Amino acid sequence: MFGCSQSTAAKIVNKCTILVEKLGPVYITWPCRESQVLTASHFKNATGFPGVIGCIDGTHIPIHKPSDFSVDYYTRKKIYTIQLQGVCDESLIFTHVSAGFAANSHDSLVFQYSDLYQLEESLIVKQCPSREVHMVGDGAYSILPYVMRPFSASEIKTEAQTRYNNALSGCHQTIEHMFGLLKGKWKILTKPSTNYPDKMALIAFACCVLHNFVILHKGDGFNVDDWIEKWKKGEAEQRIHRVLREADAEVAGMIVDRCRINRFKELSQEGKKKRLDLVKLFMPVRID
Repeated sequence: MFGCSQSTAAKIVNKCTILVEKLGPVYITWPCRESQVLTASHFKNATGFPGVIGCIDGTHIPIHKPSDFSVDYYTRKKIYTIQLQGVCDESLIFTHVSAGFAANSHDSLVFQYSDLYQLEESLIVKQCPSREVHMVGDGAYSILPYVMRPFSASEIKTEAQTRYNNALSGCHQTIEHMFGLLKGKWKILTKPSTNYPDKMALIAFACCVLHNFVILHKGDGFNVDDWIEKWKKGEAEQRIHRVLREADAEVAGMIVDRCRINRFKELSQEGKKKRLDLVKLFMPVRID
């Protein structure tokens, strides 16, 4: 179609993907405190759920059958995929991305081995020491002080818990909508294009960078040449708050050590207590 062979096109795609990936620290950044306040205010006004600074979820990206450990990438839908975990704000902008985990890795495990969890002591706790803010995830995620999840059907005993679930679901729909937009715009994420998980993870990450790029520069008269010059001089790099890169897919299969398990249990108990406190906000108001 473009007057070049498939191999030449593949080389061009690879080079462009690597270049775009290098823009990740500029366009995918964890929100500062000011941004967290604005995001939490938006979700509170829209759904009634307080303290939400982001929505977390995962999606599957199809690949061809890998030559190594292919069974780990095989899904119940009889296709091979890698996982893409993302966190987004109210503007449908990625604030964190982890790509490359095998398809059969549970969402909770993907989160535990992503750099978002590994950096929680230095990132989330440092920026939010009161633990008043949190992300919202679906039932696949473990409850933690900084990750709220819905009550399961068997756990719901009160009207307040139902209201809590409805409000959380209203927030979480944001990232589901964002993944729909991402795959709708970048069709390479909807069909197999390689049998190398690491390569597909890089492509997926690059697409997330481009997704943010399009939203942030929509209608602002952005000039690529000017931006490249500024970036070379280091001006653009000053915007980086924190480099959050995709986690290594190979660590998803490692056995969690005892210290990590104990720490996770402690955080889980703290998260459950926090969820109970949040449920009280959704209790019906009595009028005597």
